[in-house]
Amino acid sequence: MRFRNIAMRNWQCRIAPGTRAYLSEAEFVAETEAAIQNLLSDYRREILFLKDRCYDLEIAIVREARLRAEAERAGR
Repeated sequence: MRFRNIAMRNWQCRIAPGTRAYLSEAEFVAETEAAIQNLLSDYRREILFLKDRCYDLEIAIVREARLRAEAERAGR
């Protein structure tokens, strides 16, 4: 299961074919919750990176993670 969103307004969910037959209801709910938590974690991380770029937070671990993520996006 995968969730995507744009600006936390437009949400999309993809469920792999056969998921309903493979997972019980409890497993499906657990997978859904995990996917949403991953999306929200990514969102919070990106907001923190944006704040670091705009306000120069001077938090070394945030700066290192932001620069590493930017380098990965650039394909370095």
